Parts: sequence; structure tokens; C-alpha cells
Amino acid sequence: MAYQPQFPYEGRQIIIDSGRVTLNSKDDTTFLLGREAVSISSGGTVNIDSNGDFLLNSPKIYFGLKTEDTNHEPLVLGFKLSQLLNDLASDLGEIAEDFKVAVDSNGADLAQVQSAGITLLAAADRLSKAVKTMNSNKSFTL
Repeated sequence: MAYQPQFPYEGRQIIIDSGRVTLNSKDDTTFLLGREAVSISSGGTVNIDSNGDFLLNSPKIYFGLKTEDTNHEPLVLGFKLSQLLNDLASDLGEIAEDFKVAVDSNGADLAQVQSAGITLLAAADRLSKAVKTMNSNKSFTL
């Protein structure tokens, strides 16, 4: 976090202190703008509800706080990962098909290799099926 607010603040400010505060734009939009930051904090939950899309637009978005024993983890790009896994499942399936009919130089079956091919083909099929259901249809990143 690059910006650190100064405390105590000595500039011009408006403080609203009440049991409940409601901001309601009856005809258009409500804007919360801050030159350095906008902070929303709660001792309980924070709810943001929308009947339309919910857009977070920022060069970087962090979920959670960084602590000394964890690192920020990047999000996976679902379509790219799906394509990579589909290609892998396809390649493994092709190799498995060859393994299933493996014979030695005399034409004798290589039973262990053929058995491995059957197992590998089943794994490739499971991977292919799993990829079809792994992407969210509600959450997206660019």
C-alpha cells in the first residue's frame, strides 16, 4: 500500500457522526472520490449489492492482507489454463492410445506398458471432463 494517511489530519474536513447515515441518489449516481484513497471499513460485514455488473477497475487487485508468512498469489487466467489443460489431456490421450497397443520387436504384447496406457487414458479422460467444469461463469479477470 503506497498511500499512508496522516493522523491526526489537520486540513479541512467534514465529519458525520450518527447512529445511521444514508446516502441516496434518487435519480442518478452516488460518487465517493478521494485524491489519494477511499476507505470503507466495518467492524462487521461490508456489502456491495448490484442488479447489474460489479466492476473493479485497477492495475492490481489484492484480496486479503499480506502477512509475514504468506505471499500474494496471482490469479489464474481460466481460459488460458483450460486451453493448456485441454491440450495436455489430448496429448496424454494420444500417448495412452499408443501405449495400449505396445508390442516388443518380436510383436509380443508389452502388458505393463499396455496397462499403463489404459490407466493414462482414464486419467486424460478425467482431466478433460474436469476442465469443462472448472471455470466460473460469474467471476472474470482480464
